[in-house]
Amino acid sequence: MPGYTRNEIMTALFNKVANSDSLLDPTQRFKTKVRGWKSWTQGNRDVEWPAIYMVEGKQEYTPDSGRLGHPPIRTFFVDFWIYVDTKNQNNPASFPGGPAAATAPYLDAIDTVLAPTLGLGLGVNNLGGLVSSCWIDGEVINIPGYNDGLGLLVVPVKIVGP
Repeated sequence: MPGYTRNEIMTALFNKVANSDSLLDPTQRFKTKVRGWKSWTQGNRDVEWPAIYMVEGKQEYTPDSGRLGHPPIRTFFVDFWIYVDTKNQNNPASFPGGPAAATAPYLDAIDTVLAPTLGLGLGVNNLGGLVSSCWIDGEVINIPGYNDGLGLLVVPVKIVGP
């Protein structure tokens, strides 16, 4: 078995990103944190939002051609879906920047917790030694909800394991 289990890796990633809300103002902290997915049309946004969902996607196996007899390199793709109620952010007098300013702190917090660590493995975030590297990879979707107050962020994360 190569390295750590998927569940150990995904649990560490989920805990790191879901708890990034500790960097936010208490009024912005997640009310819902789930490994799985729920449509924004389900549930009650006044009760459940802000919410974060981790959706585990495809996995790739790449032979480690430089080291015969070693297990393949595993790569995991995960999306974090974040729902934010921005309906009260459209009044510029009470909230300068509007809905886009309401979703930005969540991206900043995730950027912070997935930043490369210092020390051994300089320049990578290895989830406490569980993986080779983990980072935001690809296009981040940011729909602030200008018209309907339904703020949506989708943050793609790539994990390269041993």
